[in-house]
Amino acid sequence: MSSWNWLNPPSGLTISEGRVSFTTSPKTDYWHPPDRVAANGHFHYTQATSPFNYGVHVQCTLHGDWKTQYDQAGIMIRQSPEKWIKAGVEYIHGKPYLRHV
Repeated sequence: MSSWNWLNPPSGLTISEGRVSFTTSPKTDYWHPPDRVAANGHFHYTQATSPFNYGVHVQCTLHGDWKTQYDQAGIMIRQSPEKWIKAGVEYIHGKPYLRHV
């Protein structure tokens, strides 16, 4: 995974055997509500370009120890700070839910 980088690196980071594990800092997120922009979440990424007109296939496997309201993990395709899409698991009212934005 040498071509991977961090935007807003987390603490307690370990990378081994293709797995990434870390502790998330409080109050971090990627979210665009009408009154503000939150773009301070931890983002482990690599750059990709699509050689074809029909796009790129991406997938991830998530394992989380979700305990706190709005804990989340997922996958994000990011073109810029304002242009991105994410999908993943978010912990809401004691249950994990599949979410997308």
